[in-house]
Amino acid sequence: MDALRLLQAYPWPGSVREPEGTLLRALATASPSRGLGARDIEPLLDPERRIDRLEEESFYRDLLDGGRPLPELKVRLERLYLLRLIRKLGGDLKKAMETLGLRHSHFYSRLKAVGIDVQSLRRARPN
Repeated sequence: MDALRLLQAYPWPGSVREPEGTLLRALATASPSRGLGARDIEPLLDPERRIDRLEEESFYRDLLDGGRPLPELKVRLERLYLLRLIRKLGGDLKKAMETLGLRHSHFYSRLKAVGIDVQSLRRARPN
């Protein structure tokens, strides 16, 4: 019941498909033995992750539907991976570079190649 209240209380600023997608993701990750609860839905409603979720959903939809060129899918996958890694490391680009085992110039060229703006990452990083 808490899950239902949480879903009803959320403002849903996106399209009409957003609640359905959120519920499907929550169901996919919930433990069958304990059922769906607010603990499964709350992390999906985090506004900071909303844009990444939408980008990720779009990638998986394209991946499953087919019809996209492989190079395009590879770039999108690399972008998602790099953004998640950087977020996991608290925005620390140096740690991300070390984790990936890349030299400075190669790391930054990969970010640029997949459309990640380094300046916006630096501005968004907590001090």
